[in-house]
Amino acid sequence: MAKMTSKATNEVSWEHIQWRVDQGMASNFHPGDEVSDVLKDGSTMVFVVAAVNHYQDDEVIFVMKDCIGEELPMNEEDTNYGGWPKSYLREKANTDILAMLPDDLVSVIAPRKITQVIRGEKFECEDKLWLPSEVEYSGESRYGVAEEGDKQFEFYKDARNRISLDAGGDPCWKWERSPDRYYSYYFVYVNTNGNPNNNGWAYNRLGVALGFCIRKSK
Repeated sequence: MAKMTSKATNEVSWEHIQWRVDQGMASNFHPGDEVSDVLKDGSTMVFVVAAVNHYQDDEVIFVMKDCIGEELPMNEEDTNYGGWPKSYLREKANTDILAMLPDDLVSVIAPRKITQVIRGEKFECEDKLWLPSEVEYSGESRYGVAEEGDKQFEFYKDARNRISLDAGGDPCWKWERSPDRYYSYYFVYVNTNGNPNNNGWAYNRLGVALGFCIRKSK
């Protein structure tokens, strides 16, 4: 017998999502749930639930389904020194790109601390917007610097969900935040098949699909 699955669409606010998390209902969200909203430039972005209660209780992690804005370099020079914390793209993400998001969304995003140890040197930052790591995408560290405690987002266990489209609607390469652990000029990126590659020269311009956390208010 044939079966039909229907997908309901409901109005929701970021304030209400925060309220549900505050009430201990983060587990009511599921990987693959989508929230679409209009950015300040008039374009529409779909944010997907990537993981729930992943690194701590009462936490919902969202990622951009497709890439935002124009393709950008990870750094303006050919180096991965300092990793994500010292990168040009991190600065752009938490200034210009953050400013594109609706104010009610920005108000509920919880900063996330990121630590990378690159060739023996530790770099740290705390961001509202960040790129997923190689492990968060693919579940393993084949090329990039591994971060302690990282684990794969449930949504990305299906490689098809790792594929993002560019502004023209075509599958594109997009950055991960993981610097290559062998070479000082590469960052890892996601290719058009949803798999990691390591030969992303830091000054290359690739797609940007960022993540953010909504956590229980303190």
